[in-house]
Amino acid sequence: MDDDDRPCPCDRRHLGQQRLPDVGLVATVTGIRRDLLDSLLVADQVPVVAPLARDEDGVVCNVNADDAAAGIAAGLGARQLVLMTDVDGVRDASGRKLDSITVAEAEALIADGTIGGGMVPKVKAALAALAWDDAEAIIADASAPDALVRALEDPTFGTRVSARAHAGAA
Repeated sequence: MDDDDRPCPCDRRHLGQQRLPDVGLVATVTGIRRDLLDSLLVADQVPVVAPLARDEDGVVCNVNADDAAAGIAAGLGARQLVLMTDVDGVRDASGRKLDSITVAEAEALIADGTIGGGMVPKVKAALAALAWDDAEAIIADASAPDALVRALEDPTFGTRVSARAHAGAA
């Protein structure tokens, strides 16, 4: 059995990827194998996807977990993606947590340096997950009690990233 026939959590057939030049063994998601994920979901199975992919030469590369989740969310046309982190959300230049931001606002905050450090790849993953106008990505604090439920139900918990402005956005 050669490498392409073995089931592998880093099989390039599950996550389409492109190796990032000059970064070492790192790749970014370019697509997903939707038929495989759909068949698991229809069978009431929860897919567990390792954030690894093989490059065109079969070399295993790391994929940022948020990037992998965003690629899967976009590929499935998900309505929501929750990205957990260790802070309460995205902050503006004055340090105030933003309840919601649009794609344009997020891009501007990255460009002017307001969003920096480890939050940049998190926000870029959120942007990549927005496959359609009504989709949203939520960046929320994983350490808060009931974090996932709150992220999904409370519009002030974390920061919601969407293609268009939310009604009553702060």
